[in-house]
Amino acid sequence: MSHRQDTQTTSANSAGIIAASVLTTVSSVYPLFLAGALGPELRESIDLSESFFGVVLGGFFMGSALGSVGLGRLGEHLGARRMLALSLLTTASMSTLIAALARSGAVLLVALIVAGVANSGSQTAANKLLSQSIAPAKLGFAIAIKQSGMPGATLLGGLAVPAIALTVGWAWAYAASALLAALALVVVLRHAPDDRPSTPPPKLRTTNANVLSSRPTLVLAACAAGFSAAAAGTLGSWLTSSATDAGWSSGAAGMLLSLGAVSGIGARLTLGWRADRSTRLPMRTAAMFLSLGALGALLLAPRLEWTHAVAAMFAFGAGWSWPALFNYAVVRANPQAAAQATGVTQTGVYIGAFSGPVIMGQVVDRSGYSLGWSLVAASMLAGAAIMFFVAPRFTPALPGAGTTLGR
Repeated sequence: MSHRQDTQTTSANSAGIIAASVLTTVSSVYPLFLAGALGPELRESIDLSESFFGVVLGGFFMGSALGSVGLGRLGEHLGARRMLALSLLTTASMSTLIAALARSGAVLLVALIVAGVANSGSQTAANKLLSQSIAPAKLGFAIAIKQSGMPGATLLGGLAVPAIALTVGWAWAYAASALLAALALVVVLRHAPDDRPSTPPPKLRTTNANVLSSRPTLVLAACAAGFSAAAAGTLGSWLTSSATDAGWSSGAAGMLLSLGAVSGIGARLTLGWRADRSTRLPMRTAAMFLSLGALGALLLAPRLEWTHAVAAMFAFGAGWSWPALFNYAVVRANPQAAAQATGVTQTGVYIGAFSGPVIMGQVVDRSGYSLGWSLVAASMLAGAAIMFFVAPRFTPALPGAGTTLGR
């Protein structure tokens, strides 16, 4: 095979792996963001209070937090391909269950908790897949594409409101969610290499010598991610409900959510592309954008229709850009144990994303949206401060990934 043919083959393989990772991310978080987008319809159909709806949304991230560390270790043990397949099968099953049987808050809560557990397995295994398959010089952009799956799921959730929920019913939106997970599974099985150990270890180890970042460093990063994710999870879960409260129609609120997600996708891709060409500390750049996102969240506090239009673009574009740079920093510092390292940091993400929607529900019930969005802004600023402090501890271990200059 010629060098040119070999390069084309490698590029095709990389494209397939990136497609598998981003489809996995989209389909794994879609059940949650679909519930957020369908908030007004679900609360009316199933008769859910604002506070219990917050618990339902937070349940997905509670499941993710419970599974993240353990499934990160399991992903190192089984290999990325097998872990992804197991997780996607579970996601498809839970979406089918919601579509067919979720006519009470309890069923919806349980299904989203289980889907959340599956999501934690998908996310850590996708990180492992990229770290072992993508060239270091292109890893930042690859992770940014993968991390764009979350706003991508929000985009689809927003579009599902006028296209499906308001025409044939919200249950069909979850049937489409199951089909999306099945599609992701097909792509994974086609493109992800079989990376299981040739001689499986006799038992699953609780530690991995290939994790280069210290446990305190990973825990501190998890705290930063927790505050940041509390804000991000609340944005994705409550924007449509907030917009309808401010005077928007359900269909228009869903479209607003989709437009906000587009700005988040654009920011993540741009920052990921720049990260591969920059010597700046990725987490410090993430902290700067989080601080800008806090201003966008504050614009949601006034109960005015036009401020929601401006704030959605600003809060999502800046406030949702940090995961691409955050995960890039962790993965490139721990290239041989990306699943286990991100399993620790993602625990913070899920705890924050669980608590954010739950707290928002309680605050909205008692004090309204203005205080709720002010607390979201404060959470972004807290995450930015910790992220700025911990950034120098994640030095690149990948050759060709650049060197940090401490800026």
